[in-house]
Amino acid sequence: MKPLPMLALLGFVCLMLQLVIVRSVWAIFTNEGRAWNILVAFDRIGNAAANDDDKVTISSRAAYARDAGKPWGVSYAGCWIALTPFIAMLQKISKW
Repeated sequence: MKPLPMLALLGFVCLMLQLVIVRSVWAIFTNEGRAWNILVAFDRIGNAAANDDDKVTISSRAAYARDAGKPWGVSYAGCWIALTPFIAMLQKISKW
């Protein structure tokens, strides 16, 4: 594909991203299943942007890296472990 049509498509994607963010926030409060699907889709897009398979999430890729002993996978897992108490507190507050 030529660069000009791709730039036009990128502009459309940027507009859609704003809608997706608003819909994500709305879904967090109204439809937990929908919110989860949107967040997983973001995770998969991030993995595709990192030049990996678009059908795999960054989270699963990080788990494979952690199991292989790669530093970035271990760091990623460590961040989630550090956030666990904060997430638990938010779940209690919001009664998830």
